[in-house]
Amino acid sequence: MYHIVAGFILSISVQMANATPAPLRICIDNNNWLPFIYLEERKAKGIHIDIISSALNSLDYQYEFLPVPWKRCLKGLEKGFYDAVATASFNSNRNKFLFYPQDAESNNRSEWRVSQVEYIIATPSNQRFTFEGDLTKVPQPIRVPRGYSIAQDLKKKNIEVDDSSINDMQNIKRLLREKNGSVITLPTVIDWYNQNYSSNMIYDEQPLTSKSYFFAISRQGQLNKADINIIWQRIADRRSEVLAETSKKMMNHDEGEQ
Repeated sequence: MYHIVAGFILSISVQMANATPAPLRICIDNNNWLPFIYLEERKAKGIHIDIISSALNSLDYQYEFLPVPWKRCLKGLEKGFYDAVATASFNSNRNKFLFYPQDAESNNRSEWRVSQVEYIIATPSNQRFTFEGDLTKVPQPIRVPRGYSIAQDLKKKNIEVDDSSINDMQNIKRLLREKNGSVITLPTVIDWYNQNYSSNMIYDEQPLTSKSYFFAISRQGQLNKADINIIWQRIADRRSEVLAETSKKMMNHDEGEQ
């Protein structure tokens, strides 16, 4: 009788353990993508991290953010090694192995986005370039990190792109060293670099492009479509609140430095 009872308890314990889902494995680009995603003392931080964390916490998910090179992140998503990515814009090739919200391809400002991101064109201070919408006049070489969708977007328009560097920092250093061409990146990245390294890069206020970025889900991961839709809805619900909180923190920080 003892063996029967012990065996029954062990069986129930195993079933309960199997019923407990593993923490979501969320890969992030280990590039310094201020203010959206960056690492501080090896911990993921940024606006996108805050929005996604707020949504997942409210749904009682266990999860971990795993910083890796961008191409490794995509490969892992394709194989199901990672459950999701924070964050990615829509791309038809990625759509083969990632779930995106239904309006990701058709709506430039998706309702289900984590946030909207604008890319600008940065040049050395000796180049007074003004972007007026003509891509053929953007100073060459145009440097974009390897694997970024903005590079593919430009190539589709027959614009030559140098995507040999793995991140924004490498491109910026090349721009300043070679004193020619341009870098496609975020305005916050250029502002941060100018402030911390006393450089004098400039950029035009008109964005090159504006794109929605998503909490995209691996088709081979542990999440089912119903759960995915609930997560995307919660991200949409929490986005404005988190962005307002972030803006308030930034304003308080600025006032404290005055």
